Amino acid sequence: MIVTSRLEDRVIEEVPAHIFYRNRCQLFGNKIAVIEHRTGRTLTFNDVLHEVERLAGAFQELGMSARDRVALHGNNSIDIFLAYLAVHFINATIVACKTTLVVREMVYQCATANVKFIIADDAAYEVTLKSLDQLPEVKTVILANMESPPASHPELMTVTQLLLTSTHPFSPPKDVCPREDEILITFTSGTTGLPKGVLHTHFTHQSQLICSSEEGTQVLRGSGTILQWCPISHVSGSIFFPLAIYIGATSVVANTNQDLENFVNICETYRVTELMVFPVILQRLIEILRQAPGACRSVKHVVVGGSTIFVSWSEALIGLLELQSYRILYGMSECFIVTITEDNKCTTQSVGRPYPNTRMKVIDTKNGSMLNPYEKGELAVKSDFIMKSYDKRPDATSEAITKEGWLLTGDYGYMDKEGKFYICERLKQMIKCLDNQLSPAELEDLLLQNVAVKEAIVIGLPDKKYGEAPTAYIVLNKGHSPSDELKQELLDMVKREFAYYKHLYGGVFFVDELPKTDNGKFARVELRSLVTAGQISIINQTA
Repeated sequence: MIVTSRLEDRVIEEVPAHIFYRNRCQLFGNKIAVIEHRTGRTLTFNDVLHEVERLAGAFQELGMSARDRVALHGNNSIDIFLAYLAVHFINATIVACKTTLVVREMVYQCATANVKFIIADDAAYEVTLKSLDQLPEVKTVILANMESPPASHPELMTVTQLLLTSTHPFSPPKDVCPREDEILITFTSGTTGLPKGVLHTHFTHQSQLICSSEEGTQVLRGSGTILQWCPISHVSGSIFFPLAIYIGATSVVANTNQDLENFVNICETYRVTELMVFPVILQRLIEILRQAPGACRSVKHVVVGGSTIFVSWSEALIGLLELQSYRILYGMSECFIVTITEDNKCTTQSVGRPYPNTRMKVIDTKNGSMLNPYEKGELAVKSDFIMKSYDKRPDATSEAITKEGWLLTGDYGYMDKEGKFYICERLKQMIKCLDNQLSPAELEDLLLQNVAVKEAIVIGLPDKKYGEAPTAYIVLNKGHSPSDELKQELLDMVKREFAYYKHLYGGVFFVDELPKTDNGKFARVELRSLVTAGQISIINQTA
């Protein structure tokens, strides 16, 4: 059974980004577009258009041109948002780099994507600069949220300086092909191998924004004041900020990690009406609101998505804020958002029905046959929002997208008779810790570099704080024995080499053997079952 949206499909006009956003900014004119919580800086939609075009011209003067790849390495801010749009105006490609990346990860992503320019903010530039020795193709680094460059690098330019001094007019790109030209690369992690770059085009991105603004699926409201705290480097942030521009909503710019403790103050000061919440911060948000009864009553609409959502937490937030709508969405880097629950209702169970321009089905994991309502299998999606491909990974692309154009999500679930979908668990072995996806293979590869380690499996175990806590199970080489010192050495090695969400929060455990399949592959599902049942034999386990 193939399920379609209850809404009519939209005909998507194929236009370059600079025309797409220019039309919307001109439509909303002098309405307030963005307010930066940290500085109080405020821009209207006319201001946004003026500064984006001015910055795009400055970028072109520095040598940035169509189809160049530009790493964006920064937290949410007006500077970062303007740079994001300016790169799109030029028809260059944003490579979204999380500010949590360490040098090793930054080098990998930039080198893999053939990045030529890097835009880094005051929180991330040091990692960027330490990476440059290993990135010979990078021509220029541009600094955001800084009036002037640091004394150690006076040759660098800042966004502020470019906006003040550049007189180079923006030259609209020629021969833009919206279905082919790439506008965004976000890195995701698969079950094996290193993170892959997900390529989205003008068409896939704009289709998502248009269908996210439809009555019935509208994620945000044009009349609303939106708390923009989903990181721009995360797939959610790459949708929510441009969507606010498209629908004419006012955005209050903040950061989830930095501004969570200021949540009440931000919402009260700016009369925030809606926001998206990651499940990993939901519990902390509830604690904050319980300490401030009656606060934040301007917030009437909440969207949640990203990982497992505890029903009790959802019900608590609904009650504390007296919400008009609490909606759950489903999506992934490879296809953006493809389902959402009904508007003006508070839903805590399903992930809703498909978007317009989207088809969904559930297939048998063994033979690929289509299943009926309530039969569990893998979710498959066909949509205008599906990625162009994985960057330079044709084999991985063909594994993910069938010849008929169906994206195999790797998520296990079912649908009901009304066409609502439910997610049970992920088929893929990717771990989602602190709302960031990570590949076990990355951690296992590093652990195996230790002379004491013979075999290593990293799995994610359910955890209310982390979502899934990465946990390592280790078989040692002969001549090496389990010890607290070795355990700490392995924990420190991972902590030193990887971003915080890839740390082994579940711990390191030494075992005599790891379960394997008949063909010698690690049986991860079996290991997880043994751990859950308390049937895995840990040797010399210490605190």
